[in-house]
Amino acid sequence: MLMERCLVRKPRTVLLYKACMLLPVIAAATSCGGSVNEPGGTKPVNATLLVTADLTNTAVATVVLQITAPDIGSPLVFNIPITAGVASGPVTVPVGSARTFAMQAFDNSGIETHSGSATVDVSSGLNPALQLTLQPLTGNTAITVSLASVSITVTPSASTLSPGATQQFSATILDADGSPVLGTPNWASLAAGIATVDTTGRVTAVAPGSATIVATFAGVGDAAVITVLDDIATLSDDFEDGTFSGWDQFNPQLVSVTESGGMLQLQPVTSLWFNASTGPLISKPITGDFKVTAFVSTRSLASPGSPPAPTFRLGGLMARNPNASAGENYVFIVVGADGNDLSVETKTTVNSVSTFQGPPWPPGEGDLRICRVGAQFTLYIRTPGQPWQLRDTFNRPDLPATLEVGPVAYANVSPPDLTVSYESVTFARVNTISDCTTD
Repeated sequence: MLMERCLVRKPRTVLLYKACMLLPVIAAATSCGGSVNEPGGTKPVNATLLVTADLTNTAVATVVLQITAPDIGSPLVFNIPITAGVASGPVTVPVGSARTFAMQAFDNSGIETHSGSATVDVSSGLNPALQLTLQPLTGNTAITVSLASVSITVTPSASTLSPGATQQFSATILDADGSPVLGTPNWASLAAGIATVDTTGRVTAVAPGSATIVATFAGVGDAAVITVLDDIATLSDDFEDGTFSGWDQFNPQLVSVTESGGMLQLQPVTSLWFNASTGPLISKPITGDFKVTAFVSTRSLASPGSPPAPTFRLGGLMARNPNASAGENYVFIVVGADGNDLSVETKTTVNSVSTFQGPPWPPGEGDLRICRVGAQFTLYIRTPGQPWQLRDTFNRPDLPATLEVGPVAYANVSPPDLTVSYESVTFARVNTISDCTTD
């Protein structure tokens, strides 16, 4: 038989393919031997399949495919070329039932490292893709093999977008011989909260993170990785450059602003954020869902090592509607002297009517955060290094998409005797409420 000329068996599943394995690797799978019984002299109909195997993290140097069937006189044996860690090449198979595909992988010494088999029917035209797993005989890394009538390639394979941006992706479909195949792939996103894709392959970035976009056709697929940038992270400020810039100021006449040594300091004059009364605000325009975080410390201007004395000397973070035609509308969280003690105060103001609460917070300083997801605003505080504590939740569907967000300070007493310090102010995108308490 022809197979006796193609392989010599050695003990313990070691196979040396004399005629096949030693052939030079070329751009397509090469075969040894093989014949098909042809009753009445009828010429068999063949199908061409593309074999692909990712050999990453293996010592495989040779991959051999053997095809047998009751009507195939002697086995068909193919060496599958390996390039850049991927074994890939077309194989021609007579159509018919019960075709057994048996694959073996070998290292450079000819020692068998993996094997696996599957039996399927092969028809003319497009065949369903077959996934074959080669189990390791040494080590623990399995190899997944695909046998399909077509291949599909998504272009580009990776892209970086900002939220709201779109990009058109394409899919090239080829048969096993490399000829184009007419067809429409199915597109899907594996993380629709990060990026979506329509039926034509147009991707829309939704929120920061990473998403995989997949195109499939006739049981095979390819993927592209989409990275969606946090478009507001660049607005963060660590106050290290000593030049206070890039911030908008509301009521700048009511506050002295200094930046030095990695610290922003606000020293307000007598002012008040309550009802229609307004004080100073340092902000940046933020559109959509976000979280803003800062370590805020309130101290006496006269006694820098001590918290401010009562009453109403406060500093923190605010999110405000820049259009005040209907009155003041904002939410904030602040720390400092509030009433008769040191506290953390949360406030929501609707059309210049304020509602607030101020439970005790003896340190007079801490990490503060405002998080917006849709119409819901959640306000948090924590001691640095400790878990976030939810202090208030406000539902504000009236607030517009774009708000003024940033540091706020005021002292409703004379002399104001207040310094509010910020080590940094950071902005980040959020997708869900659970993102509000992640760092």
